[in-house]
Amino acid sequence: MARSTRSSNSAAAQYRGNPPAAYAMSHGPRHSAPGPLVQKRHHPVAWIVLILLVLLIAAGGFFGFKLYKEAKQVQIHEQNALTILKSFKGIKSTDDLATVSNQIPSLQKETATAEEIAHGNLWTAASKIPWAGSDISTVQGMTEVVNDLSQNAIPSYLKTIEALTSADLSTTDGSLNLRPLIAAQKTLPNADKLIQASYKKYVSLSTPQIGLIKDAYLKGEKQLKEVSETSQSLLGTINIIPAFLGSDGSKTYVIASVTPAEARSSGGLVGSLGSMTANNGKISMGTFYPNKNFQHLGYVNKSSGTGQIFRTPLHFSFDIRDQDAIPDFATAAEGISTIWQRSGYTNGTPDGVLQIDPVFLQEVNKISGSITLNNGTKLTGTNTAEYLENTIYKEVPVSQQDLIFGEVAARSVNNLFTGMNFKKMTALSKILPNLGKSRHFQMTSNDSVTQKYLDENGYTPKPQSSESSPTVGIYTNQNNASKMDWYIARTAAVSRSSCNSDGSQTYHVKYTLKNKLTSISGLSSYIVGTGNKGITVGSASERMLFYAPAGGSISNFKITGTGSTPEKATLNGSNLFHSLASVSMGQSVAYDFDVTTSSKATKDLILDQTPTTTTDTGITYTTGICEIKK
Repeated sequence: MARSTRSSNSAAAQYRGNPPAAYAMSHGPRHSAPGPLVQKRHHPVAWIVLILLVLLIAAGGFFGFKLYKEAKQVQIHEQNALTILKSFKGIKSTDDLATVSNQIPSLQKETATAEEIAHGNLWTAASKIPWAGSDISTVQGMTEVVNDLSQNAIPSYLKTIEALTSADLSTTDGSLNLRPLIAAQKTLPNADKLIQASYKKYVSLSTPQIGLIKDAYLKGEKQLKEVSETSQSLLGTINIIPAFLGSDGSKTYVIASVTPAEARSSGGLVGSLGSMTANNGKISMGTFYPNKNFQHLGYVNKSSGTGQIFRTPLHFSFDIRDQDAIPDFATAAEGISTIWQRSGYTNGTPDGVLQIDPVFLQEVNKISGSITLNNGTKLTGTNTAEYLENTIYKEVPVSQQDLIFGEVAARSVNNLFTGMNFKKMTALSKILPNLGKSRHFQMTSNDSVTQKYLDENGYTPKPQSSESSPTVGIYTNQNNASKMDWYIARTAAVSRSSCNSDGSQTYHVKYTLKNKLTSISGLSSYIVGTGNKGITVGSASERMLFYAPAGGSISNFKITGTGSTPEKATLNGSNLFHSLASVSMGQSVAYDFDVTTSSKATKDLILDQTPTTTTDTGITYTTGICEIKK
């Protein structure tokens, strides 16, 4: 019995609270008090915890509901503000400006109220909550950015715009009055700096995880991007026009008119050359001459490595027609300028080179109005590109085609700068950045300040220009002596595959060329080729150049259709791959490959390519798999 008692006492001693139920049933209670007293004695902690839990849930529900109501209020105020900001990019006249200016007090009230609500004590506490707190912080950041934009940047910007809209930009003799633009050069940069800083701060915020907040964030990002681009494009136009149009003395430029219907890397086959002189805003367009007037002047090849790449099936001679085979436009422009100076059509060295194509001229005609050619053809903002890239080869004798290119270029550019007003200038500022990015308008300048701006804004494009802003270059060169590129539809799908641990990103690129032509019936050999060099009539023979981003790489080529295995080469000091794509009627050739950027990349990868025959670049981007936050 003694052993049994010690065992029982030892077991009970293991428990300082209530013993397990099995032990209590077999050994009885530790005290002689009745059962109900035992319940009161041993369960008050459990009840307290339960009560506290209920209170916490109730409190959380109350504050959660309050936070939800305030979030809806913030959403309404922010939506109202963004609606007002939509009108920001539509300012074309003093009436438009007055409409926007009258809305500024409402804009400021909406944004200030949203920021005040989002920075209350409840929001500050909620921002500490794991997971959801990050989204709360993003909403707070959104309200800060939009309010700062409305209180400071927008009013400053509108003050400069007011001076421009009220100024007379055109003089009595049709020249452009440069004085208001020069004045705006002193004030607009500060306003633009504030706008760009606001947009940069906005996109640096963590992308929300909660669906509704994420949708609101992305809508705001889109709206602020439009504001940013509107300001930046106008600033760019104002920065370049005075110097370009001779604010500090007379300037003369070579104008190269090219056709993407016969593709070359930087644009197309050079069809004609002309000139433009500008002096303190007054513009004089010179005569345009067809390329045959320059072919006897010899060759200019400013790049090493061309013999390896452009040797077959069509050997590029690098007379005036082939200068654009080099994707570095500064090099191509140097060749164009050299040949122009050999011609005797100019006195001295030109102040720069402008390269334009039918798509640029069509966009200019949208702004300035239609033109009527000497042959009676009316060209508008919708038919200019097709006429110059296809119709002309069907209806106009070869001997007259290049002269018509020159006629269109001279009249369209002259119309653009004649009778300039703020509406026309803002329209120009909106189309130029996209035309520059897509290589329909390219330019060089001998003035170092102007050239610095052209480089920074992509008007003098070249492959592998920046590690932080990565670009993959894909350029086509027609080897069928024809105008077959009018029938070649080029599409590109660029999708991010990963954000890598070293800071680089990897993308997959699929680049496709499709021949839309199904019959050569009724088409001359000038359009579809003669069958020389073993190239089938009606087929495109494209010498493809592929450039990795600066500090990055290209790998894992896969070709669908008739395309040669890409070979490594060096052109103008840069490494690349090149391949020959043969695209028969109704057929396609596709190149799939991976691109890895430099570890210094801070922006999404973009694709630079030979300009297409329309405003549609054919490029789509998918980057949602991960984000760059540097």
